[in-house]
Amino acid sequence: MMNRTEKNIPLFLNVIIFIVCYAVLISYSLGPQSSLDTYWHLQIGQDLLEKGLSPWVDHYSFTFSGKEINPVPFLFQVTLATLVSIFGETSGLILLKVIYVTLLLFVVYRFFRQIKAPWFIIFLILPILVYFINMRLIVRPDTLSNILIIICLSLYLKARESFSTKELASICLLLLFWVNYHSSILGYIIIFGLFMDRAIHKLMTDSTPYTWTQWSLWGAFIFIIGFITPDSDHILIQVLSFPDGWHQYLSEYSPSYIVYSSNKMAYLSWIISVYTAFWAMLKKHYGLAFITVLLTYYAWNISRLVPAASLIDFSILAFFLSQLDFNRLFTNIKPMLRVTLVLSSSLLFLFTLSQTLPGTLDRLRSLSHYSQHKQQMRLILDEKFPSQIVDYLNSFQEGGNVLNTFNVGGYLIHTLSPDFKVYIDGRTNILYPIQFYEHYLKVIDDIDTLEDDIKKYHVRYAIFENTPRAHRYFSKTDMLTLNFSNKNYVLFSSDNSTSFPIASKLISFPMCWDDRLSKKIRDEITLADSLFSGKQYTIKSILKLLDGYLSHKKGYQFLDALQPGSLSNDNTKRLAAHLALRVNNFNMANVFFRSITKKNQDDLLMMAYALTKSGNYPSSKAILALYLENKGDIEKDTLSRFDEIIVLKILTAIKKKSKSKGLSSFDIRQIKGKLNLDNEQYVQSLIPGLPYNDICEPIFRSY
Repeated sequence: MMNRTEKNIPLFLNVIIFIVCYAVLISYSLGPQSSLDTYWHLQIGQDLLEKGLSPWVDHYSFTFSGKEINPVPFLFQVTLATLVSIFGETSGLILLKVIYVTLLLFVVYRFFRQIKAPWFIIFLILPILVYFINMRLIVRPDTLSNILIIICLSLYLKARESFSTKELASICLLLLFWVNYHSSILGYIIIFGLFMDRAIHKLMTDSTPYTWTQWSLWGAFIFIIGFITPDSDHILIQVLSFPDGWHQYLSEYSPSYIVYSSNKMAYLSWIISVYTAFWAMLKKHYGLAFITVLLTYYAWNISRLVPAASLIDFSILAFFLSQLDFNRLFTNIKPMLRVTLVLSSSLLFLFTLSQTLPGTLDRLRSLSHYSQHKQQMRLILDEKFPSQIVDYLNSFQEGGNVLNTFNVGGYLIHTLSPDFKVYIDGRTNILYPIQFYEHYLKVIDDIDTLEDDIKKYHVRYAIFENTPRAHRYFSKTDMLTLNFSNKNYVLFSSDNSTSFPIASKLISFPMCWDDRLSKKIRDEITLADSLFSGKQYTIKSILKLLDGYLSHKKGYQFLDALQPGSLSNDNTKRLAAHLALRVNNFNMANVFFRSITKKNQDDLLMMAYALTKSGNYPSSKAILALYLENKGDIEKDTLSRFDEIIVLKILTAIKKKSKSKGLSSFDIRQIKGKLNLDNEQYVQSLIPGLPYNDICEPIFRSY
């Protein structure tokens, strides 16, 4: 009875470890979709199933319309579209991630069983695998390839022991599916390691049951499988012809030592991989040594490969560790060293889990409030993607060609097709060549190139991130003018029969309100009242605030009675604060600024200014110090002219009061010496009020 109990303890420990790690991965599967490419994959799958549109031809861009797309992971796209059609978009995306982590942990469990990994090794390795799985827990076809990676490693070990027809046929079937699913380059690297290992072994011993003819024929057959795809294009040829230069533009192709420069787990992975490679050589596992060295090299240079390469490297490490006789080792070492090893292992386990554990319990708790969780994820997606602009286009604008930023192209394909077509999206190198991406970068930076493409492609709309730079850039052309915006994105169009340019600009430039804009803003208020019933647009709340402000003869009194809690978003609170500054209601300005949930640098600076004007110098100095600290080291051109004049006004006021208030001016002199100030700015700073024209005139000149 005691013997049986002792045998069940390791099994019980394994189950507990897997349950904990599975819970961590499930919790992160419940998070919002983070991959920008998910949406064009989804749309291709939906159009294939519902309309029969070929996934190998572009239907969504106006720059490469009708051009060939190659390769296409249509199996993934169909699976994704099927889940979304049955369960809805949010639930379908979550379910796919849940299925993925469930299948992946199942094959990892089978792999550990195959290598006879004791609970101690699982305790060490599995949390590390979980960390790297979670690093790329997104809805993309290459993510699900991790399942195939573990299966391929399992087949490698079986075929290394028995280089038989059964094992090699299994490898062929796996690769046949893999090459038709997505990029199978990692599978070919693993299998190449197997054939290299068996060749070296045969050369060194010549006691193997297989002949060179068998080795050559199976190798040739496995290579030929790479051509058995709809496009007959081998992955190895695709990799060799992949153009240099993408690492300059896309972060997932950037060097890992830059992208993960502060990631302790990434460095642990690289160190362990070197150790594993040496161990493999000592054990005469030349194929595993080759795989580890090659993948470590590529993972060091390409950030997107870090999770997959680490998954392979640590699985190989688990295999070697499982070959050790830990019972004998533990028996032969001193008790103190034994305790040290156990404690060290426990600390490593806890450290690894700590890298993924924050938020796990909250996410698991959210399962009991799933509808509320889905709503919260929708709000997060609304922050990340131009959902309000998409709804506005579908509801109130005609279709047409949309010049867009690269990141939102896939989302626009999913939400705007077929009436609208995009300029560019994430299908880099399978549709858009690197030369076109470089041209796109010129379009968003050079106004002449922009106007040439607007004419060439008959562009009707442009969707960009809502930044001051975007407003200034498009103010240089009259071919596309401001139409609509929300907090994060802005829409420009060639037709302004239905548009909200003033309110849209005030979202980005709340300091630029001027009473001379009253007539035009009233036209926008009237138009919004007729169109936006039931809509939750940011612009609607901006217009509601301005309607109330203009309806009172004395704006000071209106703002004095206004409660920040009645304002629905940060942009409206920010505009209310700047309106209060305009009428010298500095106390209320501070109230509104303090109520902003996510304060930006400008909010801190204007808070410091309002506190200064209301005579609260200690608080003003503290907020200004925080502003300057967040700005980092102040160098030439770090601050705009507008910012510098406000900083100088605050510093001058604080310095005048420093003696009476007991404030030291030593640090003020230090800060002032770092500013890029000139005599003109100093004179400007002595003029009462704020230098609004410096920032507003270039944007509002036409109004």
